[in-house]
Amino acid sequence: MHGSSFLYSRSRAKTSGQSALERRSDMKNLSTRKAVRAEVDQDNPDWTREDFARAVPFSGLPAELQRVLSHRKRGPQREPKKVAVSIRLSPDVVKAFRDSGAGWQTRVDEILRAHIK
Repeated sequence: MHGSSFLYSRSRAKTSGQSALERRSDMKNLSTRKAVRAEVDQDNPDWTREDFARAVPFSGLPAELQRVLSHRKRGPQREPKKVAVSIRLSPDVVKAFRDSGAGWQTRVDEILRAHIK
């Protein structure tokens, strides 16, 4: 695919008249875009031109499938069970909780809840 060479040529073209810091930032953005592109879900890859050419609009689907798809409804939305807040904590406290692994914010919530009971 021409994507990586395209990104490279665009980043090279932008370097004239830029400071070293600006060029470094551009290269970081380029490598980030490459990393994101490399993480494409293999079960759901990007569409090719051929995929788009074979695509059928909703109106081109069989009538029964259109009926089923158009009658699907989302369930009722539940009220949020938690409130987003911003608090300042000591860096060592945050580090200790984050180092404890996934779900650290839930553990903070549990400890605070136990404290108020």
